[in-house]
Amino acid sequence: MGSLGAGTLNQQRVVTLYNAFGPQTAANRAASQTITGACDTPASFWDIGVRGDTAVNSAAAGNPRLAPMWSVLSSGNYTSNNNSTANPTVISQYCNGSRVPPELKTMGYQVPPGIADATVPNPVFSLTPAATVDEGNNWINLSWGPLALTNAVTGATLGNYALASNSPAIDHIPCTVSTAPCQATGEVVAAPTTDYFGHPRPDSTTNAAADVGAVETQADFTSASPTLTSIAPASGAQGATVSVVLTGTNLITATAVNAGAGITATITSINSNSVTANLVISATATLGARNVTVITTIGTTNAVTFTVTQATLTSITPNTGGRGSSVDVTLVGTNLTGATGLAISGTGVTVAAGSFTVVNDTTITATLNITSTATLSARTIGVALGAVTTNTVTFTVTGPTLTSIAPNAGVRGTAVPVTLTGTSLSGATSVTVSGTGVTVSNFTVVNPTTVTATFTIAANATLRVRNVAVVTPIGTTNTVTFTVQGATLASIAPNTGSRSAAVPVTLTGANLTGATSVTVSGTGVTVSNFTVVNPTTVTATFTISATATLSARNVAVVTPIGTTNNVSFTVGP
Repeated sequence: MGSLGAGTLNQQRVVTLYNAFGPQTAANRAASQTITGACDTPASFWDIGVRGDTAVNSAAAGNPRLAPMWSVLSSGNYTSNNNSTANPTVISQYCNGSRVPPELKTMGYQVPPGIADATVPNPVFSLTPAATVDEGNNWINLSWGPLALTNAVTGATLGNYALASNSPAIDHIPCTVSTAPCQATGEVVAAPTTDYFGHPRPDSTTNAAADVGAVETQADFTSASPTLTSIAPASGAQGATVSVVLTGTNLITATAVNAGAGITATITSINSNSVTANLVISATATLGARNVTVITTIGTTNAVTFTVTQATLTSITPNTGGRGSSVDVTLVGTNLTGATGLAISGTGVTVAAGSFTVVNDTTITATLNITSTATLSARTIGVALGAVTTNTVTFTVTGPTLTSIAPNAGVRGTAVPVTLTGTSLSGATSVTVSGTGVTVSNFTVVNPTTVTATFTIAANATLRVRNVAVVTPIGTTNTVTFTVQGATLASIAPNTGSRSAAVPVTLTGANLTGATSVTVSGTGVTVSNFTVVNPTTVTATFTISATATLSARNVAVVTPIGTTNNVSFTVGP
């Protein structure tokens, strides 16, 4: 073990690895893996041994000499005890090698063989019990956990220790009894009645021999060619990862699934009649049907059809949601199997944890959490399938709204009970009225759509339209209008009179209760006999002098809540 390295390795010691039991020279350095799982030469690979042994089948001082029985070994001198040195020819063998998959060397990882991690801060590597060597004499760190059996980039299966069809390990162990469990001559413990995959051991009631190793080759292994009858599901969208089940016969020795360009297949389980695999469909995989086959050690199956599709969205229901709420939505489209989540534009809208569910190929459900401060706007929502996102549908974030106020007008000097109607009014805290002269009291939230209050209008409040809104915890509503009204005149009858005449007049309008007088512009016209008949009618007598100017006069009524508008009365000859 040397000193600290250079460059990005300057936080770790450099460890030079040598092949076991050889000189520590450049020529005897351990080989570096170029492909994950490769068993590189000239590394030494022993099937069995004890730490400290200096040669195969040669025990070091103090070590026991290992004595396997009924085994198939690829090297060594263990021909006694019914062992064979023949190559067991397993389906796929791999070596541990470096903790860093060589395929990932350009992806930013800085963990060369023999060190814990080159990214600081990190303890400097030392030859502690946490470090050991694998069968290729490469340093590995046991604290990192087990190595994967699949390639980190391609997903291809690296190790499959089932026996090939021509393996000498098949039925190498004769049973001393005719029924399971199988117990070989010289053994004191019988073999398990099932193998690693749960298959019978021996492989049939008529076969009085067991295979070497953890996988028992089944009776139909060499009796028929592998076939496929179906694949389910039979389609998947670009960007999705789809778990498929390929059903057929004689599939127990499957080593790979071939689904064509743009699809990477990883086998997850195998039995004689089915193979389960994950199909990772690239974002650029060609759309359309393609052939899928299973490769086994005794041949390749016929093809079944799998179709690469494009996922689409057609609708979202409901398509709106209020601030501060959680909304259960249903998205409908096509080819949605394998979807992994939603892509939502903007901020303030998220998918509730655990709520995203692919119901079937056309339907997805989810719960959208909308914050109380989310922008009131339309959002685009798409469905994510790996690196692919579908077209989008629109979902609009809404806030509290007002649709009406009743009544929508009130008179100066009165207290008016009003009812405001809208949406999302729960928790409302107040009502605002623009301008001055109108105060709000008796505020009550009746339900999420209704608020009531009393508007007290001052006697001198400006006569105009006011904007009214409701304040809630999730924002202030739009406005509706409320008009402050005063006393008004609509007409005077008669609207003319002659000089030197006394003319009884009737003035008609609104809110004339409490009127105190009538005013006439100019000179020469005096008012007498003033009477308030009711809130809409006032009577009086206009006495016109002989010298009154012949002209139109402005006439108004004076009330406690203000003077009315003018109507016209004309003095004639």
